[in-house]
Amino acid sequence: MRITKVSFWMAAALLGGVATAGVLHEFNLGGEVLDKDPFAAPKMTFVREPFSLVVWVNPLALGTQKGNAGTSGGMLVANGNGYTEGFRIFATDWAGRQPRFEIGRRNGAFGINAKASLSEGHWNCVAATWDGSVMRLYVNGTLSAEGEFTGEVLPTSEGFRIGFAGAGVGSFRQAFDRVWVYDHALTEEEVEAMVVRPGSAEWKAWRKLREAIEGHKDEVAVCVETMGKASLPEWLRGEATERLMQMCRNGAGGGLPSAVLEKLSARYQDSAEEGLRRKLAFALAESYARERKAKQAIAIYDELLKGDPDNLDTRETYARLLWSAGQLLQAREQYGMVCMNTAHSISARALAALAGTCLGLAWAGRVVAQGLVVFEPMMPAEALAHQARACRNPHRTCRPLPMVNHSVYKNWPLLDVPLF
Repeated sequence: MRITKVSFWMAAALLGGVATAGVLHEFNLGGEVLDKDPFAAPKMTFVREPFSLVVWVNPLALGTQKGNAGTSGGMLVANGNGYTEGFRIFATDWAGRQPRFEIGRRNGAFGINAKASLSEGHWNCVAATWDGSVMRLYVNGTLSAEGEFTGEVLPTSEGFRIGFAGAGVGSFRQAFDRVWVYDHALTEEEVEAMVVRPGSAEWKAWRKLREAIEGHKDEVAVCVETMGKASLPEWLRGEATERLMQMCRNGAGGGLPSAVLEKLSARYQDSAEEGLRRKLAFALAESYARERKAKQAIAIYDELLKGDPDNLDTRETYARLLWSAGQLLQAREQYGMVCMNTAHSISARALAALAGTCLGLAWAGRVVAQGLVVFEPMMPAEALAHQARACRNPHRTCRPLPMVNHSVYKNWPLLDVPLF
């Protein structure tokens, strides 16, 4: 992924937003991309003195170095090893990319975890402060975690590193711009000012996004608006994009507009993150179906099943979608594939057989409806199980099941209905 080597420090300096008082160290990497080889500097000693650390970072991909037990976390900055001495900031895994701020102790570090995620392929400002009693962690100017720590920062035997530092944490392939170390704890207002100028148009957009995320009110609409507004800073559009991406990772992406998911799918089509493209495809198909764009949704499910033909949930969803779109023959074919696949449970195969029967063809064994069975294409599995139980005897005529509210069946247990 290409990145622009632009100095955000320069932009902030023009706005008067960079805190200059109390700067112990300042490093200018100018967008340098690091992985297994860190940027190294002499160790720093604070002991009981407060300090702050601010870094602009752009995570590009999972790095070459794994953490303990093969974990996919990535180090951002470390003074010493950060676990039994010094301090460090790292992301616990690539998919979530939520920063963690730790201060080392002899028996293991004390740390706090940010709720916010770093946006992939975008610049992010991460700030960690300790005032001697409370640790705080900020992502893009917003306080994301805090916790009490009244110990001391143990002297380090190793130096200060930007990027990979070992000690159980792997690496990201990531770009760095400016990194500052302060001899005091920056205030929330100072951290905010390092990211965006208070009162500016950008600040208003940042506040709007922050309030939408924290209040869970109109979050999707505000994220979509922010992501698409080219006049806003790149890091702010990246934060909005990452919020939408996390929805997709958590299985909630189907509620997003298909136009937005198309853009996200195009942007992350080359992502190395395991399963990400498939999750985006599922979200886009669900969004198409919700928007009654059956043709587009069917095309995606068809491709998904080529890569994973034994996925029961995908095939059943595909069959229901075909049914709803009026493609009865194709829907019956999909239910038949479920029914004939011995890798699936007896109950799943029985339900598929019943669904095929209701479409006009008995696909298997004894689950045969000799009378008229009336139900909706999207009827829940519990209702289908009730019908399957009624149809267990091949010599028995099933009575029609009237159209009813799905809630009637919500507490009925799934039954194992033998096929033979």
